[in-house]
Amino acid sequence: MKRNILLLCFVIISLSLFVGCSQEVLSMDENIDMGDWTYAIDNSLDSKGVKGLDSNYVPLLDYIVISLKISNIGKKNIEIDRSQFELIDGNGNEYIPTESKESTKININPKLNTSIKLSFKVPKDIEPEIKISYGKSNKQLLIGEW
Repeated sequence: MKRNILLLCFVIISLSLFVGCSQEVLSMDENIDMGDWTYAIDNSLDSKGVKGLDSNYVPLLDYIVISLKISNIGKKNIEIDRSQFELIDGNGNEYIPTESKESTKININPKLNTSIKLSFKVPKDIEPEIKISYGKSNKQLLIGEW
């Protein structure tokens, strides 16, 4: 009986941890650590359509352009898939990057970094508090408001 109760408690705790997985939201001046690589807002490039990132804030109809700096902090070449980035609005709606002339895959050698621009087609009435994330990561970068 005692063993069954302990097992039941373990299952309940495990499920609550799994179901309660919250998103880790970092501010736009922080790096998101993905293990062997990081990404952050690249202030050296112009981002369009997001307050706080664009000194000449003018919404671009129904597009938001985000500039990111991706750094390989590991010891091996990494491949990043641009299509795995998502823009998330204040209601939790997820948007994928629009197609680009650039390759979907980005290769970065160890101890090097690169900058990319991602363009997202969004509705004109997108909800504020825009975040960006990569793949199935529970880490999100708060990038500004529409």
